[in-house]
Order: sequence, then structure tokens, then C-alpha cells
Amino acid sequence: MKKINKTTGIVNPETGKKDFEIEREDGYCELARREGSKFVVFDMAPASLSQCKEIVADWDYDTGSDEGITPCEGRGTWDCVHPAALLARIASCHADVANDPEVVRTLDAFGYIKPCGYFDIETAGKEYMKWKNQNGENK
Repeated sequence: MKKINKTTGIVNPETGKKDFEIEREDGYCELARREGSKFVVFDMAPASLSQCKEIVADWDYDTGSDEGITPCEGRGTWDCVHPAALLARIASCHADVANDPEVVRTLDAFGYIKPCGYFDIETAGKEYMKWKNQNGENK
């Protein structure tokens, strides 16, 4: 059984609801699509998110097929700053951006709004610095 490295919520533009990318420590990743109150991976019966994580952790990917090419491929390498982190930084400085309901909805979907309702500028700054330090930027 592989360890789950991270689970990332992603708003499905068709439904407006949150699906989840489940990424294993070996880089394989699978999208858990929302179906009602449950999720579906590998076209199996709907299950809870924690059950989907177990399925992905136990799944034996066939390395000779396209099955291992996944939605998460290439992520986690800090090739760029997370777009929501940049959006949070911009929104914190520009009232017109901060008051846009789509900006607020996007930041909330990606976890950049604190429970008190303020933008999570601290986390956004950490994400930015992670990328900046990883890429040797001195700006």
C-alpha cells in the first residue's frame, strides 16, 4: 500500500462542486469526482473520500499503459506559484479584486480564506516563498 501524499480540492467548472485530486507518494494521482455526497475513482461505485483514498493507495498501476498518466502529473515540482496564492496576494492589495465574488469563491475553494473570512495572506506568502526559494529567484 502506497502512502497518500496530498489531496487537493478542485472546483469542477461544470458542476460548481469540489472534486479532489488524490496524489500518492510515488507521483500517481487520481481524480475523485463528486457524485452526490460521495466520490468516484476508477469508475467504481461511489464511496466516501477516505474510501477513495484507500482505493488509490492500494491501486496497482500498470506501468506499461497510459493508466499512469494522471491529472496531477508534473504538479508538486514548484514550476510555478499556485494561482490561488497569487490571487490572494493580489486581492489583498486591490479592493476591486477583493470584492469580486468569483475571486472570493475561487480563494475559498482553494483554501485561501480563513474561517473568520479574511484572505489567508500568510499561507499565500509561504507558497510564493516556497516557489521563489526553490527556483533561486532573488526578486
